[in-house]
Amino acid sequence: MKYFAVDLGTMMMRYYLMMAIIIVAGFTGTWLLAYLAVPVFLSAILGVGFFDRDSKAAIHQSDMRVTDRSDIFKEAA
Repeated sequence: MKYFAVDLGTMMMRYYLMMAIIIVAGFTGTWLLAYLAVPVFLSAILGVGFFDRDSKAAIHQSDMRVTDRSDIFKEAA
């Protein structure tokens, strides 16, 4: 679990989830349900990443290997 490890889209989705929980709690009158929004709020404001982004970055980095394509330019000249 890392702090400040999520992108803006994930952070916005957490805020929308938090607001949905509070709105549902308000309309149903069960304000104890609103306490479930507190962990969602804290995870959004702190940007808590629950998955390891380093391993995903390593996978994507290995897929984008740079190959030496200088022979193409020599043949064209």
